[in-house]
Amino acid sequence: MTSKRLARLVRLKKLAEQAEAAELADQRRSLTEAKGRLDDVHRAMDEAEASLDPAATASELVQVAAYRDHLSEKAKQQRAEVAKKAISVRTQEAEVKSAWQDRRLLEGVHGRAVEREAVEAAGKAHKAMEAIALSRYGKGE
Repeated sequence: MTSKRLARLVRLKKLAEQAEAAELADQRRSLTEAKGRLDDVHRAMDEAEASLDPAATASELVQVAAYRDHLSEKAKQQRAEVAKKAISVRTQEAEVKSAWQDRRLLEGVHGRAVEREAVEAAGKAHKAMEAIALSRYGKGE
């Protein structure tokens, strides 16, 4: 494969790596938002506990308990979402690493192809110079 073709492949791999990295950034942002929502639920649970007056009536206690149960269920859902997004981020990190490794591998192959082509071109130029020198020597010039 020529170095020009390999250079095109390297550019394509770099674009693929950049796309994977952009997706990873989106997923990390989504994970951070999910963690923020979970923190909000925990904060609301703490506020519900703090708002409870020691002289509260039974109906107020039942109401706070129901609200706390609701928040507990919401926190459970948020933890599941955070876990799912964390797995997604780890998977995407592996994809980015793989894309990076693929690009680096192709860059190495491209570099060796460029060197090989340069050596071949130098060899051809040397042979051409030898042929000219031999032809001139043979003519007695």
